[in-house]
Amino acid sequence: MRLDPKNALAYMYKGTAYGEKKDYIKALENFNKVIDLSADKNMLYVGQSMRAYAYTKMKKFDLALADYSKAIALQPNRELAYSYRGCMYVDQGKYDQAINDFNHAIQLDKKSARAYASRAAAYQKLGRKDDARKDAEQALSLQKNNKEAVKVLKELKAK
Repeated sequence: MRLDPKNALAYMYKGTAYGEKKDYIKALENFNKVIDLSADKNMLYVGQSMRAYAYTKMKKFDLALADYSKAIALQPNRELAYSYRGCMYVDQGKYDQAINDFNHAIQLDKKSARAYASRAAAYQKLGRKDDARKDAEQALSLQKNNKEAVKVLKELKAK
């Protein structure tokens, strides 16, 4: 495939395709091009977020966190990077920071099942069962069969 060497969107699609094939090295190369070529804040936000996701898959968590933070700085009114950075904080055991990011995400998009379910998981880790149950139920009301919300509720019932 021949690309216009200055077309950031083409590199975005190409990077996404490599990511779907789990070739994160090539995905990163393309997301780096997106970031290098983008003058548009929206495209730069997406490039930073996608590169962060690739770094996450490669277990380069510090780089992923840095990119999610850069994406948030570029577009502080978009929910996605807050949700994904929050998930990274959960994985690192930084539950209060995670909850703070999920709170921002929910404030920006009250219909984000992802943010409610992820916040439920963070609350569960902190032993805040009522908050976890409430958020998991809210996530399921927004997205039937949300896997994370179902998992939280199942684990809460088992205890």
